[in-house]
Amino acid sequence: MRLVVWNCAGAVRKKWSSIEGLQPDVAVIIECDQPARIANLGFDSSAWVGRIPHKGLAVFGFGDWKVLDADFVEDRLEYVLPVHISGPAEFDLYGVWASNRRASVQLPGHEHLPQPHALMDVYQPSRSPRPAIIAGDFNNSAYWDKPRRSRFADMAKRYEQEGFHSLYHHQTGEEFAAEASPTHWWRDRREDGPRFHIDYVFVPEPLADSSTIRVAGFEESVTRGGSDHAILVADIPLG
Repeated sequence: MRLVVWNCAGAVRKKWSSIEGLQPDVAVIIECDQPARIANLGFDSSAWVGRIPHKGLAVFGFGDWKVLDADFVEDRLEYVLPVHISGPAEFDLYGVWASNRRASVQLPGHEHLPQPHALMDVYQPSRSPRPAIIAGDFNNSAYWDKPRRSRFADMAKRYEQEGFHSLYHHQTGEEFAAEASPTHWWRDRREDGPRFHIDYVFVPEPLADSSTIRVAGFEESVTRGGSDHAILVADIPLG
């Protein structure tokens, strides 16, 4: 199963060829139009959440891979989109575009946590009878961690305790905040400007060794893709 993850920075219709050319089975696309606005682009199923029609979080299914609504959605985890994927294999997917402390609503008891961290308490993906994948723009890095507040490192540790590994870090052996490949060229979209690794694909431990991920570089993602985020392409042995 090929999973493509990308914060396309809007105008997805103009950038669809960058997604379609990667031949995804499932795609998590951030800052994306409502599927009804782009229904002619070639996906076969979808789910979406957002405040405004042209800028939300979408999950698309292609061919035999179908996106189905989840049994339960916690609306106060804004821009965490849980779906079931059916087809050659069954799994749960949690799309993420983390509003974190900028969310318009907060989940009581979890106000101090970044939303992807709270996801572990609310949805408990490690208890699902199906494999679960968590992927998207987390808007966070251990680079910004500071004492006496919830840190990205704490979230990553919690994920590991629950059996989920960042596929990029598992594959490269790099530490969080010391990544050789950025996923976000901040502010001015310059290759030599500020850049951070803030987009992730977390997979269950049994899949980590047999899965691969590619972080598309500046030319593919920014110059030709027209975003300020890298495209992530993960091949995961499901189906």
